[in-house]
Amino acid sequence: MESIQTQQSMVSEQSASEVQEKPKTFEEYIEVHQERWNGILHTLNEKMKNINTLPDLLNVIYCQRQDAVDYYHTMLNKLTKREKEYKQAYAVEYNKMKTNAQIRYSTEAAINAQIEANLADMIYITNLLDNHTRYMQDTIKSIDNLIYGINNRLRVEELMEGVKK
Repeated sequence: MESIQTQQSMVSEQSASEVQEKPKTFEEYIEVHQERWNGILHTLNEKMKNINTLPDLLNVIYCQRQDAVDYYHTMLNKLTKREKEYKQAYAVEYNKMKTNAQIRYSTEAAINAQIEANLADMIYITNLLDNHTRYMQDTIKSIDNLIYGINNRLRVEELMEGVKK
């Protein structure tokens, strides 16, 4: 029977090997991390097939869940910081267009459209972060479903053992 440390190290080694190469862009960073969490979920799901290791697997899953929650909150903090920076940059752009622009915009919508075009890269990164945080939220839900599944599977096995006796 595998120990908890062995199972945790197997999942961690798989995760580390997938993230060894440094991503060059933010898109690659997100892709690498999504693939990593996808791999972790598949590994944990595969380990559910062996009924003898389920009690130990629960501990591993709880640790992975906590890692996912920590990472999720880190991403939420980064998203909040990006949104703050965007609002500040938007305000600067707005003031610049209202006071210093050589072009007079006829409506507020025209000003807003121009500002959004100027800040498109910032909006893009913010949207990527937002999508990634939603992905991590769903990953945590998937881990919770695995925990629920293990508990139910253990109960079914206990009932079947009781029937056999």
